[in-house]
Order: sequence, then C-alpha cells, then structure tokens
Amino acid sequence: MADERSLKRFSGDVDDPGKELRKWKAWAQAKLVTMEKLTEKQRGPWLFTLLDGAAYEAVEHFSLEEMSAENGAEQIWKALQARFPEKEKHDQMGEVLGEVFSLAATDGETSKQWTARVKDTFDRCRRKAETDFPSAARGWITLNCAGLTEQEKAIIKAKTQGSLQFDDIAAAFRSCFPAFKAPGAKAKKPIGALHIEHEDVVEV
Repeated sequence: MADERSLKRFSGDVDDPGKELRKWKAWAQAKLVTMEKLTEKQRGPWLFTLLDGAAYEAVEHFSLEEMSAENGAEQIWKALQARFPEKEKHDQMGEVLGEVFSLAATDGETSKQWTARVKDTFDRCRRKAETDFPSAARGWITLNCAGLTEQEKAIIKAKTQGSLQFDDIAAAFRSCFPAFKAPGAKAKKPIGALHIEHEDVVEV
C-alpha cells in the first residue's frame, strides 16, 4: 500500500475546486498505476479514503458495495466532477485576460521574478485564452508596469537600442538592474488598453 506521506487528499475547499479536481485526478490516476496490487474493486474505496470536506459529502451516499463494483472508481469521479465542474471556457478566458491587464510588479519583487511572472502570465494567456499578445506589447508592460523611474526605463531602452521586444527588454532589465526590487506603490498603475508613450508604438 502507498506510503501515507506520499498521498494527496482532496476536499474541494479552494477558490477554483474544478481546476484543483482536475489536477488531483491526474495525480490519483497516475498513483493508481503505480499500485499494482490494487484490484479494480479496491480503486473506488481507495479514492474514497482520500476525500475530505465537501468532496467527501459529494460521495458519502455511495455504499461500500457500490464503491467496490468494477466501475466504482468511475462513479466516484462522475460524482466529484458533477459537484466541482471546471469553469466554462469563456470564464477561464476572462480570468486569464484579467491577469494580463492587471499585471504590475509587487512590492519587493526582483527583476528576475518580475520578468519571469510576466512571461508565465502571457504564456498562460496563450494556452487558456488562445490569445497571443505581440512581443512588443509584452515588452512594454514589462518596462512600464514594474515601478521603474523614467531614468531607469531610459537606461533599459538604451541597452535594447530602442527595441520593445519582450526578450530584449527582459534581458536588459535583468542585466542593468540585477538588484532591482519593485516599489509596490509606484508599480501598481492600471495599464488599461496599454497607454502608449509618444515614442513607443505598440500594435495589439
């Protein structure tokens, strides 16, 4: 039997339980593959023992006989997915686009952390919202939403020779200001529809 310390439990008590259920199901199914001695009839009861809170309440009506049936595990998955459905595609899109348009460096965030977070956010937007912003738009946000002073931004743009491409801006940012820590109050500026400085041209 699996070591208790290696087991993950699921309760559904999170902000996005549908997403968490998908991740937990992937883990549980992979774990089951490694448990060769577990029979088909034992899979349902095993899953049942890993549930807490609202997740437990969603399946507590199953009898041991029902959970031990050949399709017992599948019945538990169906009950959990009915109780914790994933967000609709348009909801996921709105959520990730909201993350993009609220991007701002947090207080104390380093240049490495900030540029990595910007990249991760836009990568997630491309995957989930199927929306890919131009590299120059990503670079503009990286430069203008970090809380940099005008002088610091000028130094970075001089380093990139005026390029706003994300890779150029991110590399120059980390190179010019390796010890940078974002001043949260200054960084929290709304980007709205990407306010463009007169010398920067970004097409979205």
